[in-house]
Amino acid sequence: MNRAQLFLVVLLTCVIVMGVEGCRVLAPASTPTRPRPRTATRLPRPSFTPFRTDTPAPPQTHPPATTAVPATEEPSPTQAVAPRSTVPSKATPVPPTETSQTAAPSVPPQPPREGGSWDFENGFFSRASGFEGRVDYVGVEWNYFRHRGENGQGTFNENKNPANVHRGVRSQEIAFESSDGDAGLLRTIDVIPNHRYTISAWGIHFPSPSPIELDLGVDLTGGLDSRADTVQWYPWRETGEAKWLYTEETVRATGPQMTIYLRVTHRVAAPGGATLLDDVRVVDLGE
Repeated sequence: MNRAQLFLVVLLTCVIVMGVEGCRVLAPASTPTRPRPRTATRLPRPSFTPFRTDTPAPPQTHPPATTAVPATEEPSPTQAVAPRSTVPSKATPVPPTETSQTAAPSVPPQPPREGGSWDFENGFFSRASGFEGRVDYVGVEWNYFRHRGENGQGTFNENKNPANVHRGVRSQEIAFESSDGDAGLLRTIDVIPNHRYTISAWGIHFPSPSPIELDLGVDLTGGLDSRADTVQWYPWRETGEAKWLYTEETVRATGPQMTIYLRVTHRVAAPGGATLLDDVRVVDLGE
């Protein structure tokens, strides 16, 4: 018997015993409709698959970090990753070692310069000296200089006297004849920088109350001024009178040219003092 049937039985019994009015109090003013009780039959479970609790979170929308990607992370599909290698990149310059540097090849020495115009055998050219109408004669391919003293100046002559020639048939004469001052020859030649050169010459002068001084000069800059500071003067190595005297000096070239000077000085205007120069040589010794 369910509740509805039981309620009807109780109500009928109350009506019989207490009457209709006495039993009205048993009936509620408004009996709420009770839900139907669930039956014992279970409804089938829904066929949907429950959500997994380990579902990954949606991707973040903020911009990617600017820090470098560690080497252990997977590379991006759009990035080409070069394989690691211990060989340095071609773009990286490798400093050369000392053994890889090769020295510049040395230039062989030039042939010796001698004979011909160096020995005054190629003739002389003439030029007015400007002193008492005289004419100077200077060996070809040479130039000359002189500085007049208080009593005249030296003059230049060609000498063919065999007694006044050291080699060949000609020599260069510089005469003072009671005049003072200095005079000489100069010649500029091409040289190889850093090569050593030996310059040699022969000279002779005759007795004079004023001793004659002989000097060999070298201007490594190739200058043409005998009084320039760039000229290095060397006194003649051998000394004496009326005999051939030899001198030589070795210098190292610093540029492409150098100038050679041969100087004769007669400090006092006195008789005599004629001087002769001959047999000049320049030998390239190399580096």
